Amino acid sequence: MIDERQQEQAALYVLDLLEGAERLAFEAELAQSAELRQLVAELRDASSHLAFNAPAVSPTAELKARILAQIARTPQPALAPVIRPAVFSLTRLLPWAAAAAIAIGCAWLAGLYQVSSLENRLLRNEQALADLALRSARNQLEAERVLAKHQLGTAEVRAESAQRELDRARELLAGLKDQMLDEQQKFAAAEARHRREADLAQLKIATLASLAGNSPEALAVAVWNPARQEGVFKFARMAKPAEGRDYELWVIDPTLPKPVSAGVFAVGPDGEGRVVFHAESPVSQAARFAVTSELKGGSPPHSGPHGPAVMAGD
Repeated sequence: MIDERQQEQAALYVLDLLEGAERLAFEAELAQSAELRQLVAELRDASSHLAFNAPAVSPTAELKARILAQIARTPQPALAPVIRPAVFSLTRLLPWAAAAAIAIGCAWLAGLYQVSSLENRLLRNEQALADLALRSARNQLEAERVLAKHQLGTAEVRAESAQRELDRARELLAGLKDQMLDEQQKFAAAEARHRREADLAQLKIATLASLAGNSPEALAVAVWNPARQEGVFKFARMAKPAEGRDYELWVIDPTLPKPVSAGVFAVGPDGEGRVVFHAESPVSQAARFAVTSELKGGSPPHSGPHGPAVMAGD
């Protein structure tokens, strides 16, 4: 591959501006490189066409002055002394005058040709250098275009790879989210099941039997949840309370001095019913349940039962 130094030396070599060791070194490189020889041939062809295609121009006043100065500096050949006779005619001087005028004209034309030739060589050199600069600029632009295209292609490949990685990460994250949601649902179900099992294990279930002669077949079931301090009381075949009286449910805790009221309840026309009850004060151990017949509205708060028991059980 021809570098920038070789291109510059090729232009100078075509214009005969390389001399001495530099010219010999370049000719050695020229003998070894076919590409360099082709470049020299192209530059010679371009310079020859440029010389023939250059437009004709009229010499400027400055060029005329330089040519006259060049002629003045050019040494003129010395003329041999002429032995003139004492008497001569004007006609014998005319040929010598014409010859002198022709010599002066030839010298002027020779100087003009030298100056024009020098200017043409300078113009050819400038044109060759301009062509080299243009070719170098084109090569540089082409290299930059190729490099930019390569960089753009590399960036596009990296962007596509990054997008694929991002898509895979999103899919993985979505899978992890679904898995986490499934695990959370399983954990919640297991927790609810364990809670229910724990609640069932702590429930107190008591069966109450009738103690009154007016409803010997009455039955009742009390279920107590100590964690929630609430229960469910369900009964059947129970007679209505006497006029002016109400049935009141009691929770009997052996750690307390008095039974704890769970409120009064009503009996339906068929003698059945179901009520959710709460103790009027905290109960740590529900050992037994009882139902008493109290005055309308039930016993005063925290006073314990006052009427007779009609049902009891544990």
